[in-house]
Amino acid sequence: PRGSQGQFVLGDAVAIKEPTALSFRPVGGNNVLLVGQQDETALALAATSLLALCAQHAPGTAKIFVFDGTPEDDVNFGYLQRFAEGFPQQIRVVERLDVLSALAAIATEVTARQKGESHDHTPCYLLIHAAHRIRDLRKEDDFGFSRRGAERTVSGGEHFLTITRDGPPLHVFTQMWCDTPTNLGRVADRAGLREFGLRILFQMSQNDSSLLIDSPAAARLGRHRALYMNLEASQPEKFRPYGLPTPEWLSEVKKRLNERG
Repeated sequence: PRGSQGQFVLGDAVAIKEPTALSFRPVGGNNVLLVGQQDETALALAATSLLALCAQHAPGTAKIFVFDGTPEDDVNFGYLQRFAEGFPQQIRVVERLDVLSALAAIATEVTARQKGESHDHTPCYLLIHAAHRIRDLRKEDDFGFSRRGAERTVSGGEHFLTITRDGPPLHVFTQMWCDTPTNLGRVADRAGLREFGLRILFQMSQNDSSLLIDSPAAARLGRHRALYMNLEASQPEKFRPYGLPTPEWLSEVKKRLNERG
């Protein structure tokens, strides 16, 4: 991890150039979307992101939330919870049953900042792994409301839209991985997708690739390659994502970060 706050390296560029990197900037649409059915690569990119944020923010200077939709029978279930432990920065890995309340709290903070009712400008990062398995993120009806018992409450999907639409200019950023465009459509409609201007694609069909970046380029990827595209740029960039860090290397990184304080 290197660079300014909110920047992280995704992997080695295939072309002869610096490693592929992205930055969170306080402008509209500056959220990150990963799409593709390569679970471990998506997990490695989540780990890369968390490492970079912890390396670049001193303890207490950033809020980091993780929603992990990995199913219990998956070999990597609990990985992000274990990964988050031991950093001097607090990473809150939200339990599945607490996702709705966490969404509501983050959305409330975004609204308060927008109205000038909050003077807290602390960068806030929401990392969502396997969004297709987190039901509280989904759009529930045309009005963004769901019925919980006898009460009609704002749905998680409506809170999520508030966060992704209004958050980036207020230093609240989202990174989300979803396995397929079909499942992605259950979380974000066409308008919602426009809030994700930084996109990472794994190997997929020409149609899916064209839908997401107006190019069939992701259909030509190998299994250990990905495409990164800033929608403000003209061309996608092919790169080799980094793998999961070894326990020994990760332990050493945490040790050094704790020594640095």
